[in-house]
Amino acid sequence: MAEKELAEISDKPSSAPPATTRSGEFGWRVFVDAAVPPAAAITCFAAGVLLLFSASQPNLAGRMGELLTVLPLPLVEVSHFAASLLGMLLLFLAVGLWRRIDAAWGAAILVLFAGAGFSLLKALHWEEALLLALIAGALIPFRRSFYRRGHMSDGLLSLPSLLAILAVTGIALWVLLAAYENVPYQDDLWWTFLRDSDAPRSMRALAGAITLGCVVAVWQIIGVRQGRKAADHTAADFARAEAIFAATEKGHPDANLMFVGDKSFVFTPSGKSFVMYGRRGGLWIAMGNPVGPAEEQLDALIAFHEAADHAGKSPVIYGASDDLLPALDYLRDLVAAMAR
Repeated sequence: MAEKELAEISDKPSSAPPATTRSGEFGWRVFVDAAVPPAAAITCFAAGVLLLFSASQPNLAGRMGELLTVLPLPLVEVSHFAASLLGMLLLFLAVGLWRRIDAAWGAAILVLFAGAGFSLLKALHWEEALLLALIAGALIPFRRSFYRRGHMSDGLLSLPSLLAILAVTGIALWVLLAAYENVPYQDDLWWTFLRDSDAPRSMRALAGAITLGCVVAVWQIIGVRQGRKAADHTAADFARAEAIFAATEKGHPDANLMFVGDKSFVFTPSGKSFVMYGRRGGLWIAMGNPVGPAEEQLDALIAFHEAADHAGKSPVIYGASDDLLPALDYLRDLVAAMAR
């Protein structure tokens, strides 16, 4: 949470939390921050579907003839293949946009503009190129809506999103088979590069997209498993946490779990308290109360919630004592006010 918001929070929880937002604004900004990421994700996913389906069908003969009078065939072949790969990437980037990941926002804009260029180079699909460019341009002003720091290797892929990508891939394969049902299959098709060879071109493009999708999916699954094991604290962080632990007169017994070595830490702005947590899938799970002065419990919870939210994870407090419940209730009300 921003320092301005922290300054407005008193030491004792209040029954009327301030209706502030992450950026300190009200009204329309809250609505935009809530509505833009899902809309961008759906639109980006649809753009990926468009590129995949377009690559799976024959090109318009008239436009291809005009294009090949200007561009060499190898460039057209590469553009067709690249457009299909970018379509698959957009399906995965849509997941990051839904989770409000900042890296996904930047990557989606680049991929959309690149897809627009390759759509022109592969078959003069200017309608497709214009649509992709408009989507990319529409995303640019909404950088602030994608505030979560993260990387696309952080294991963002969920089962529903994976099933959606598999469904689109299956439909694209069906479109390919239906479009070229009159073309008898031969192994030589994979290595045929001719001006009017739409079937081999589409086969290579879709095969490349499927291969890329498998690679990215495995990369995401590995990211989930590594995230469960990784503790991203440094030696300096552990030393800070150990000093706070030693200076705390009355602490929760579970605080001793920090010495296991598999925990990460989130510190308060003052540096006098911390929350230790472990990772499990999309959850950051803290055991017991924050460690530090009692008057900083609320600040520690807010810092933990903000850090988890920026990382695209859900914070969980397990085994909290009774004296922490008022601070948890206040934090719940504060988050609800920010979401309105």
